[in-house]
Parts: sequence; C-alpha cells; structure tokens
Amino acid sequence: MWWWCLFVPVSSIGFSIWFKVHWKRWPATIVAAAIGLVIQTFCDRVHVLRPISAGIGAFAVGVFSAAYGRVLQSASSADIVFVGIIQLVPGSTGVRSFMSLLSEELSASSLTMSMLSTAISIAVGLLLSNGAMYSELRRFKLGSF
Repeated sequence: MWWWCLFVPVSSIGFSIWFKVHWKRWPATIVAAAIGLVIQTFCDRVHVLRPISAGIGAFAVGVFSAAYGRVLQSASSADIVFVGIIQLVPGSTGVRSFMSLLSEELSASSLTMSMLSTAISIAVGLLLSNGAMYSELRRFKLGSF
C-alpha cells in the first residue's frame, strides 16, 4: 500500500492535465482522489460490497469538492469531481466483460452487472452528496443552526 502515496498524486496530475484543470486546482484534485480512494479502501477492508464502497467514496469526493467550491466561492468544482471519481471506477471490469462477451463465456453477464452496479452506486453517491451540501448551504444562509 505504500506505493499509493506515489500513485495518487501522479495519476491525479495526469487526469488533471487530461481534463485541462488549472494548475492552481491540482492540490484539490489530489486531495479529492486521495479521500475517495482511502474511503473506498477502508470500506473494502471492512467487507462492504464493492459497488457500495465506490458509492461511499463518491459521496466523500462530492462533499469535498462542494465544500471546496463553497469555501473558495468557486463557480464550479466539477473538474475536481471528475478527477476524484475517475480513480474510483474499476476500468478493468468493463474490459473483462467485453472480452467475455466476445468469447461467449457465461460470466460476462455477472461482470456487466458488476460494472453497472458500480456506476449506479457512484451516481447515487454523487447525487446524495449534492443534496447534503445543498441542504447545509440553505440552512447556513437562512441562519438557523
């Protein structure tokens, strides 16, 4: 696990360049990716199902990026979400399911369902984080703590 300390910043900067994120926001993308991966790894260690752990990681990335955008009063923090989420997606699952479909194996449907459930879980995690941060902002603006 020590190599993650090298992998996360390098891959985050690579994805930041790919998504054309301004260099001043690179530290935030590194933190978002690290938060998502640490939470997903912890959930995997305590035997939470893989798609659910990806959803919890997506929730954490969404909350961090929304809080970062609100603290700095930035118009959009979508680039931080993209870089944080792309590292939660198991890319090999899609390739394995496609190769299984080509070779007509029976496990292709289970791999495809795993890929779809992970994608749905990530989408739900982002949706819940957006709802949680919106309600916190609204309560803060109304002045009722």
